Amino acid sequence: MNLRKYHEKDMNQVLQLHDEFESVHFPEFRSQDTILGKLNLEERYSYYLQQLGKFWVMEDQGMIVGFIGVQFQPEDRVDLIQLRVRRSHQRRGIGTQLIKKVEEYVVTLGKKQIYLHTADRLVKARNLYEKLGYIMENTLESSEFTIMTYKKDLFK
Repeated sequence: MNLRKYHEKDMNQVLQLHDEFESVHFPEFRSQDTILGKLNLEERYSYYLQQLGKFWVMEDQGMIVGFIGVQFQPEDRVDLIQLRVRRSHQRRGIGTQLIKKVEEYVVTLGKKQIYLHTADRLVKARNLYEKLGYIMENTLESSEFTIMTYKKDLFK
């Protein structure tokens, strides 16, 4: 396995991986008339990559099996975003490696905390975040699910 920075040539595989995730966990959003629903996946990820931060991929024999990003927010805040691991490669430590890569990067920037948002229905992801030291800070109820904000202090 090879953990490396995202390259433009990775876009198709990243989109396939995201599509797999969305179809399993958020099928109702695929046809919803929302801002994100109106943008196709390629437009969404082009936006993420050009405007929001950095991405890394985990590659296994030429296949992207996971990816993760970091998004820079106002007020010096940094968010971990878009953690995705191919279903066939879950429970192999890939998510942990990707998260640790982002945390290492954030520390090099001198940041002391990292945040992430997830949904109540993503139980496996929440369990991983909590195992890695992320603590739920707050929740926001929506009609479909609860959005949970987690935070981790990187310097203790």
